[in-house]
Amino acid sequence: MGASTIYDVIACNRLYNRLMWGYSIKEYATFCKGSLASLTSENWLLDLACGSLAFTAEIYAHFPNPSIVFFDQSLKLLRKGKARIENLNGNVPDNMYFLHADALKLPFKSSVFNAVISLNLLHCLSMDKVQKVLKEIKRVRTPDGNLLMTTLVQSSRWSNRYLNMLSGSGALVSRSLGEIVSAFNDLKMPVTQNLKGNLGFIKCA
Repeated sequence: MGASTIYDVIACNRLYNRLMWGYSIKEYATFCKGSLASLTSENWLLDLACGSLAFTAEIYAHFPNPSIVFFDQSLKLLRKGKARIENLNGNVPDNMYFLHADALKLPFKSSVFNAVISLNLLHCLSMDKVQKVLKEIKRVRTPDGNLLMTTLVQSSRWSNRYLNMLSGSGALVSRSLGEIVSAFNDLKMPVTQNLKGNLGFIKCA
């Protein structure tokens, strides 16, 4: 069983996330719907580090208006995401594009995306790379564009110990939500944030 399959079976599992991290995977739909509903057919959305679309494929199936770029560094996960879209729609709609590239150097012109969604990328990056990604997002996002991000962070739960263990193994980086918010503030990207279990929800508009 490959790493991408393990991720789908375990890390995207509803019960695993409820028990281990203290949140419901339904929170992703609630978090994203408002931003998607405001987009028109003339708008562009970037799903940065989209993975296999395990949490979001059904959301996109109900919001066909904007042109969407699904972007990830893993070709295997992109193929899984594409397969999910095909299973839901029968094919890949003309407004959806899959791109294999690096989030640290986005291959787009400046100010082209009216919204950027990035779920669970930041906890995979060191702080210097978090800064690089945020700078790139700020560059490609329109001045009035929305940005939605989630990341695993420390909380008051017992699962902090597991988070720190994963951090020690190099699987992710354990840090507080405040540290992440500080990175946004340093780039003059004011945000609102919310914490549910160990998952931080960040909005920048």
